[in-house]
Amino acid sequence: MQRKDRQFGEVSEKIRRNMRNIRSKDTSVEVLLRKRLWHDGYRYRKNYKKLPGSPDIAITKYKLALFVIASFSTVKIGIS
Repeated sequence: MQRKDRQFGEVSEKIRRNMRNIRSKDTSVEVLLRKRLWHDGYRYRKNYKKLPGSPDIAITKYKLALFVIASFSTVKIGIS
């Protein structure tokens, strides 16, 4: 397979479609976690801009910030 020389900033249509489908908010893992927290009575803020890093879920009552990182088959929940 021969690769064409591209200028800086040019991407192939395949890469463009792939990057367009990557979501940064409301991923399936994040939605499941939020539903569970709400069901258990925990009230939270979603993508809270007042905290550094804009955590996916912030439970301000307990000063808890959750960053949900889901890639392929790996799910990690960072608590800070």
